[in-house]
Amino acid sequence: MDQPRHDPRLISAQHLLSAGLGSVGGDLGRIVGAWPRIVGDRLARCSTPSGLRGGTLRVRCSSASWAQSLA
Repeated sequence: MDQPRHDPRLISAQHLLSAGLGSVGGDLGRIVGAWPRIVGDRLARCSTPSGLRGGTLRVRCSSASWAQSLA
């Protein structure tokens, strides 16, 4: 089975969160409030932070293709 290819222009969520909030240790409310600023308007329209546990952010996406692209 072929491995999915990742666009080399994509930036990791950890990098985006660190740049936007200073650390991933912030609470979910701060992340949700800053989401459009962190990921940009285009990604914010199709994704929403839905949980934060142990430094791992869960994100809901509007479609399976967006979920696969952001994985």
